[in-house]
Amino acid sequence: MNKDRRRSISDIVSVLNDEIDIKTTVEACVGSQIPGTPDAPGESIETLGYEKLIEDLEVMAQKLDALAGEIEGIRDEEQDYFDNMPESFKEGEKGSRAEEAVSNLESAKESVDEAAEAIRDQISALKTSPRPDLGSVRDWAEGDSIRDALNDATYSLEAASE
Repeated sequence: MNKDRRRSISDIVSVLNDEIDIKTTVEACVGSQIPGTPDAPGESIETLGYEKLIEDLEVMAQKLDALAGEIEGIRDEEQDYFDNMPESFKEGEKGSRAEEAVSNLESAKESVDEAAEAIRDQISALKTSPRPDLGSVRDWAEGDSIRDALNDATYSLEAASE
């Protein structure tokens, strides 16, 4: 793996670790909500908090989609690197490392896609629920499925860049 691809992977890992935080996003939008307290005529803070939450989650899912696209691009470059190696290199350590990097990048992309899909599922649930339950949204945000998927992606990306 070349230096540019390693740098790109490092940038992606930074975004995953620093900018994708479901729990903080949920708490910022609905954490201090008092149902029924008016913030604007005809609306409750709860309603406004959920609208902001949906918007923020949509942005987060789009960001994950963009990251998955970047990972796919890096994977394709690494695959091209492997495909264009002389046969003697493919069968040696360089080829083995390139194949392993491609596999790790594919795993990372799948994990990021999984996290984005879980966020979209929650968005859909929020949009279709006539009155979303604050407790279940907090439970979802504190759950491990998305964080585990992002941790898996980070691990795979770091392994790919070794």
